[in-house]
Amino acid sequence: MVGKVQMKLRKFTQTTKNPRTRYKVNLLKNQNVNQAFRIKVANKFQILQDLQEDPEDSVESVEQIWEAAKKSWKESCEEELGMVKNRSQPWISKQSLDKIEERKKL
Repeated sequence: MVGKVQMKLRKFTQTTKNPRTRYKVNLLKNQNVNQAFRIKVANKFQILQDLQEDPEDSVESVEQIWEAAKKSWKESCEEELGMVKNRSQPWISKQSLDKIEERKKL
């Protein structure tokens, strides 16, 4: 008994609704930007320390602290560093197009 098996592969689609945000961390090499970023983060986390001093509901306060920490970190990064923009490079460079035109003229 001999038979053929055919299989189709399905296209993979990314299922995450919120892709990862990337920040310009190379700016942290600059001492002025690095110092400003550290100060902003320290100020925002000081507020979180004040929240921890009032533990009313342990489960809710942990969730609240986590959400506040995540929010403050994202805000600090967006304000001081900014987001990386995806830049697409052209498929063929201008120099290559010029060479193609020269070749066509010959």
